Amino acid sequence: MLSVAERQVLERFGERIVKQLKANIREKKVTKYGAVNSSGNLERSVRYEVHAEGLRVLAADYIYYLEHGRRGGKMPPKKAIEDWVRQKPITGDISFDSLVFLIRRKIAREGTTIFQQGGSDLVSSIVNRRLIEDINNELGERQIQEIVSFIVDSANFENVRATV
Repeated sequence: MLSVAERQVLERFGERIVKQLKANIREKKVTKYGAVNSSGNLERSVRYEVHAEGLRVLAADYIYYLEHGRRGGKMPPKKAIEDWVRQKPITGDISFDSLVFLIRRKIAREGTTIFQQGGSDLVSSIVNRRLIEDINNELGERQIQEIVSFIVDSANFENVRATV
């Protein structure tokens, strides 16, 4: 069970992580094509929860592919690519279905651009070892403060006599 102080620390870090992640989704140039906020759905999906086990940051499952990319091998889901193409201002002499097929085939052959460049730091620039250390340090400081307060509050200083 989390103490009130621990919950407050995790709430503060949860808010910070969500704010930074949403900003990365909107603004961070993940590939040469720019940020990953085509529809706004990913940004809207980002949230956090504090449980007895700790802090959990949640987002749409495809955020994994925006961090690590997708290796070649098989075609990505058709609906995902259709939704993505609908968000882009793509014009030309090719039909929608043909464009979706060509994109899916290229990903199946070569992997996504993010995969080809070795991944991105969309999430890992925020959620990393340093953040975990910051949370642990702050929780540690709070726990030390609570222990000292408990000891001080529990002490019966009236019965303490200095002996020389």
